[in-house]
Amino acid sequence: MTATPARGDATAHVLAQKITVLRIEKIEPHPSNVREDLGDLGDLSRSIRQQGILQPLIAQPSPDQPGMYRLLAGHRRYAAALLAGLDAVPVIIRHGVTDSGALELMLVENCQRQELNAMERAEALGALINRGYTQHQIAQKTGMSQSWVGYYLTLLDLDEDAREKVRTGELAVTTAINAVRKTRKKTRRKKGSTATYAWEPDHLTDRHPLARTARRLCDARDHTMRRRIGDTACGQCWETAIRLDERTVMGAVTNTKGDTTK
Repeated sequence: MTATPARGDATAHVLAQKITVLRIEKIEPHPSNVREDLGDLGDLSRSIRQQGILQPLIAQPSPDQPGMYRLLAGHRRYAAALLAGLDAVPVIIRHGVTDSGALELMLVENCQRQELNAMERAEALGALINRGYTQHQIAQKTGMSQSWVGYYLTLLDLDEDAREKVRTGELAVTTAINAVRKTRKKTRRKKGSTATYAWEPDHLTDRHPLARTARRLCDARDHTMRRRIGDTACGQCWETAIRLDERTVMGAVTNTKGDTTK
């Protein structure tokens, strides 16, 4: 059984590859799989249960366990096949794949077929950089533009806390990258700087105790053409709300002092 590349496909120059059917227990996920979150497998599992796996997995002989195979591409299909209860799956076996080649193949496969979150993609690209690839080479291998490769690699300058916020979606990618770029400008003249960059959330947001007051002031003043800080109120109305609060607090403090002297 052979898989013949479609005409015009980027792999059309490669000879037809032999597909082998392997028992699913003979396959193990790759320990360096770049995709940590496989997402919801429900729909894919139901499709596989009804139609089977239409696109074969790619694996290599396990370097540690004779007779076993380590998955290179198709981790999501593999997990869905397990969920669907399949006993065997179609696999293309690759021999002589290096660690860099395996990582490259997994990264390319995921970039082309499934959305990695931004932090997963940045870390996978960074792993290729650590193995000696240039941004230009990565762009050629993955089909990404070099500017996009550099864009994602910027996220690796974040500290662990900020990385996790990007990973979970709490921190927007654009916000994180802008923070790194601003910090880079400040430290550009410092030779040998290896600082990582933490993200500090905005203080004036709709969760601020004075947000409701500031918004009401801004609405009452009809400041519709002004930029609203934290999507709440303009700078002038935030300042007014803060000053009003300060006066209230100072008045309470003064009254308390007056009471204790009686």
